[in-house]
Amino acid sequence: MTETGEVDIQFRVQDDLALLLDKMPNVERITVQSLSPWLIWINNNHPLFKDVRTRQALAYGFDKEMICQKVFQGLAEPADGPISPQLWAYNPNIRKFRHDPEKAKALLEEVGWRDENGDGVREAHGVEGVPDGTPLKFETANIAGEQIRVQLLSLVHAQWKEIGVQAEIRLVDVATMFGKMHPNNEFETTYSYIARYVDPDIGDLYLDRVKFNNRNNYVGFSDPRVDELILASQQTADREKRKEYLWEAQAIIAEKVPQLFIGWRVNTTAVNKRVHGYKPAPGYNEMWNASEWWVE
Repeated sequence: MTETGEVDIQFRVQDDLALLLDKMPNVERITVQSLSPWLIWINNNHPLFKDVRTRQALAYGFDKEMICQKVFQGLAEPADGPISPQLWAYNPNIRKFRHDPEKAKALLEEVGWRDENGDGVREAHGVEGVPDGTPLKFETANIAGEQIRVQLLSLVHAQWKEIGVQAEIRLVDVATMFGKMHPNNEFETTYSYIARYVDPDIGDLYLDRVKFNNRNNYVGFSDPRVDELILASQQTADREKRKEYLWEAQAIIAEKVPQLFIGWRVNTTAVNKRVHGYKPAPGYNEMWNASEWWVE
């Protein structure tokens, strides 16, 4: 519609369509890195994932840099935590997991996940809380409708298969994922993104689910020190103190791997070249400078 002139500005163009805008002579593609990352949510309370080493192995088991290039056409950058590098509270020194299949395999062996029957899928052998012989097999729920999501998960799952992990895509609707699975902690893994804003508070994601009745802590992450740090950051207006608290919280979260961060979303806007003054924003307020727009 932007190409034909019926619409002057089109927000949130799908990632797989973004580069097509460059072929439209009367349209400008404006892309900005979002504050919101794509990620795979892991149910930390599920027996398969309770051992942090299993979650770390999954993090080492896929190539997020390749995914950002191949799936997001080079428009996205790898993500390693919940706070954007664009924000003042971002900690650049947190542990960053990059594709390392050998490390992934070694961690799984440590936990007790071994493929003793030779079928290519590891089974539990002495894994705490998991009956011996249980395969390391699970579903990743994904909202139906966008092929790019299926493409991404297919790549991740293919790489996990190489380390002896079998994962399958389960297509669900929005109401099922966000109305039932996430708030009730009723899933194995899911794929979506976290909506983040200019304030770097992460209490909604990580404050203890039970202690604070925090149903937005979908994965069931629990760490008393992280609770202390987040609460302290919420109770002061001193930016340097908030930064100190949030830096430490990010470091702990990165080690515990409650989710698998993949890449920062990109906000792409298609703007007819007769429109002037539009400036992108990394958050969700695309209309923030609408008073400055004008049309030839």
